[in-house]
Amino acid sequence: VKLLRLWPSALTVVLPSTAGGAAARGGTLAVRIPAHAPLRGLLYRVGPLTGTSANRHGDPPCSTADGAIDSLTGIPDLVLDAGPTPGGEPSTVVDLTGENPAILRPGAGAWEDPLPDL
Repeated sequence: VKLLRLWPSALTVVLPSTAGGAAARGGTLAVRIPAHAPLRGLLYRVGPLTGTSANRHGDPPCSTADGAIDSLTGIPDLVLDAGPTPGGEPSTVVDLTGENPAILRPGAGAWEDPLPDL
């Protein structure tokens, strides 16, 4: 419930996945409600989407559709090209699977430190 006060924004949280639910290796799932209005409009119409990052692990984050296509192996099934991502920084990633929240990747966000709010 506290997360809803921080979303939509450039905040991604890693949560434990439920048995039988979507999960990556390790039984976790990263969740985000984006601040990008065109993407939120798509999500409103089609419902939740799952996907990987728009770049290969270890590569710098992509800020354009062309950059994402160039970074990924093969051609993605769908690319939403609504111009460069606002802000130019990737989202802040916070791990909420442990006893205490931990910032895995500092990034964009309108807060100094999101951890006290979580």
